[in-house]
Amino acid sequence: MTNITERVARKANKKAKELFDLATHLVPLPDTQPPKSTEEMASALQGKLLNCFLCGGSVEIKLTKKGRPYYQCLDCYTQTFVRGDIGIKRLWKLVQDEQRPPLLPDLLGRKPTSSNSKTNIDSQGRKD
Repeated sequence: MTNITERVARKANKKAKELFDLATHLVPLPDTQPPKSTEEMASALQGKLLNCFLCGGSVEIKLTKKGRPYYQCLDCYTQTFVRGDIGIKRLWKLVQDEQRPPLLPDLLGRKPTSSNSKTNIDSQGRKD
């Protein structure tokens, strides 16, 4: 009986460690090391998805004729061109951050709570 209890405890500890690692983003992600040059970085960004900064819609990163990244949102009709080494590196980091695994509350199916969130009360005193 003790062996079974020990095995269950080990499995629970292992699962808890996996969830903790995911929550703290300690799990190594593929392709997190940026390529050596910005040209390689820009070509690696091609086809990656990103959220539009204006409307939040999903956009795909494309390359210009000169090999620089840009994206066009078909929902709000904005085009964003990224020029220069610093901009391409920041876009690379932004895409990598969006591909991180979700935080622990997301894994458990709960939404994270905000300490400064306000509850809306309608005219009849009901909370939204």
